[in-house]
Amino acid sequence: MMFRHLFLVLLSIAGTAPAQDASTVSVRTLAFDLPVPAVELSMKREDAEATQTLGVQVNQFGTLAKLAPGTYTASSASFASKETFKLPAGESGSFLLLVLSDKKGQWKILPVADDASRFAAGDRFMINATVAPVAVRFDKQRIRLDPGRSSYFKSPVGKAEGDKIEIEMFQEVKGALKPFNSTYWPVAKDLRTVVLIYPDLRTGKPRVRSLADMPESATAGN
Repeated sequence: MMFRHLFLVLLSIAGTAPAQDASTVSVRTLAFDLPVPAVELSMKREDAEATQTLGVQVNQFGTLAKLAPGTYTASSASFASKETFKLPAGESGSFLLLVLSDKKGQWKILPVADDASRFAAGDRFMINATVAPVAVRFDKQRIRLDPGRSSYFKSPVGKAEGDKIEIEMFQEVKGALKPFNSTYWPVAKDLRTVVLIYPDLRTGKPRVRSLADMPESATAGN
């Protein structure tokens, strides 16, 4: 399916909640593209009375919120339908929810597991949200990502802050690998970065977007 309007919502669920919040998980939102400048999501858990609202804006993380584990129905005035997703109990790490929407306001949610204990400063967390497999060369690391899959990339050993990392990306089309991105990324030892590969709104070809995030351990003393 070709999406005319595609946006990303990342619900980053921390796996180290305080003891008094053991029955909830921490969530925050992030969008790279939206059909409108901001989207308000209404989240209602199955068999629960309360409804929680989460605001989503482009290219920035939302404010941390708490949600109890369970199956949720999400709705918004910006979309014509409702979607369901599940926040599992007893999970370590995080989940990212990718939300794809077409021009008519239909949307899909693609959950992606994200283990916060593996996502450290200097790492890249790459997600393939296209409909075809993608091959990535990150310095000497070579990874194949099927649609909906993700992988962590560590900064190459021996490289210093600001050094360049050579990146190549290929999309698998009818068994052949076609290059769509060749670039250099700088080493950033104090930041971790979420990288999304998704179809361009106009051409349908793979597009790459990223957003840097400061790990909680780096900000704990501030």
